[in-house]
Amino acid sequence: MRGFTDSEQILFTRVPDCPNGGSGACAFAHTCVEYVRGDDGVVRVDVTYVIAGHVDPFDEEQLYWSNTDGWVSYPDADVFSKDERMSLNLPIEGRWVMMV
Repeated sequence: MRGFTDSEQILFTRVPDCPNGGSGACAFAHTCVEYVRGDDGVVRVDVTYVIAGHVDPFDEEQLYWSNTDGWVSYPDADVFSKDERMSLNLPIEGRWVMMV
């Protein structure tokens, strides 16, 4: 989208996995993602993901994946890029969740 200002590029950027469905906080511009400018000058969405799994039966806490420790609390979860999401296999019971 060369020739457009950063603001214009952000307004025209679609976020298919928007947790707000493009409304509410994301009605004008998506606030659910970070934006980065590439070397080519084009503004893109910098989306990151975590892997959510089962809920701990003892304290009913949602667990997330850590490559080192397995299922952990959210602050200890590993963060994955869009490329990693497309190339890595999920652990059993895992599902991708976009970080907000």
